[in-house]
Amino acid sequence: MELRQDQAQKDFQAALKYHPNSQDLQYWLAFAFKEQKQYKKASRLLHRLTSKYPKKASYFYLLGITEGKSGKLASGHLAMGRYYGLIQDHGNANWHLDEAIRLYPHNSSGKRNAQEAKRRLRGRGDKVSK
Repeated sequence: MELRQDQAQKDFQAALKYHPNSQDLQYWLAFAFKEQKQYKKASRLLHRLTSKYPKKASYFYLLGITEGKSGKLASGHLAMGRYYGLIQDHGNANWHLDEAIRLYPHNSSGKRNAQEAKRRLRGRGDKVSK
């Protein structure tokens, strides 16, 4: 299995040389990094994707999983809160955002981001793309 994951990563990186703006290739490369436990590389790529495509729920889901596996629980909960908000599951969104708020240090940008996401969730009518 490890050999196939290594090959997938190499194939996605090669394809990105020809299609550097392909969000699908970037997503699958991040997935390959996550599968190989290269969480820092996966997170970096997923942070860029979620910034550029803030309504793409699947990007936030993979970011939440990746951050959680790397031990960044507050960041993982924030990403999962955004994911659940986008798919209109407000109960789970609120729970994850509350956890992010609880775990981030006082006055941190992460805590402020989680608080802002919770405020936006109250009146949100986002259309989601999975």
